[in-house]
Amino acid sequence: MAASVVEGVMFRTRSVILILALASLIAGAVYLITNPPVTDPPGVHPETKQGPMDNREPTPQSSGTFPSPGTSLSPGTVLNLNDWKLQLPVKADQPGQVEEVTWPALRTYSSWYFQLNGAGNGVVFRATAGGATTPGTIFARSELRQMTDDGTRQAAWASVGSTWSMTIREAITHLPPVHPAIVAGQIHGMGTHYVALVRLDGHRLSVKTDKGAGATLDENYQLGTIVTIRLVASGDIIRIYYNNALKVELHEQCVGCYFKAGAYLQSNTRWDAPGAYGEVIIYDLEVRNSPN
Repeated sequence: MAASVVEGVMFRTRSVILILALASLIAGAVYLITNPPVTDPPGVHPETKQGPMDNREPTPQSSGTFPSPGTSLSPGTVLNLNDWKLQLPVKADQPGQVEEVTWPALRTYSSWYFQLNGAGNGVVFRATAGGATTPGTIFARSELRQMTDDGTRQAAWASVGSTWSMTIREAITHLPPVHPAIVAGQIHGMGTHYVALVRLDGHRLSVKTDKGAGATLDENYQLGTIVTIRLVASGDIIRIYYNNALKVELHEQCVGCYFKAGAYLQSNTRWDAPGAYGEVIIYDLEVRNSPN
């Protein structure tokens, strides 16, 4: 009799343990369904994913806190953007195109790719290796393109008889790990011709042209260092200044030219995981024009 009672108690105990184990498994499954893991950086659209998920980098993290998109604390409160348009590393509805934000929407636009820094005194530009690309390139960008007439027409100026200059106070703050390269400012010509690129490769900050000319600005640039870069096109001379010192002089007349500023990544999924990114913070941006 005693043995039967003991067996009954043990049976009921095992049953309770089994029920509790099943309840724990069910609760864990419900939690995973209702709280899926985040694998993309905030604002990265699903269509920008490339490659297997196990090859993606962890969600990019940046220091500081950032304003939410759509708030009054947008990049337009720091930079004068009325003569610029923004090109993003996100596919547009039209095949082969990327999303663009023009004035006046650019005044209040903000996203993970383009937002204020934590201190509220600079604009953060980010582009991912797996981001969508503009026609004619294999690299993604979060970059401003010069416009005119309050953003209604694309700039296309000539340096003959006039002087055009762009001054950027900026810091390059993050690079992808495998192919650490980014362009943080440029004079672009007609079509795919680029006149001068300000490019960082690892620690070497330099000016490059598509004619093979160029020079080093800084052999040992450290991420996060704020510098001032000025690109000046006048007549048939292009001068590039680094922290107010003349570093580069190129002989070329600009025709159909325009300025660009931001983060033009020089890596893609050939080297880096889709979520690997480059980041540039611009604190001041000014374009000037005067007759010679």
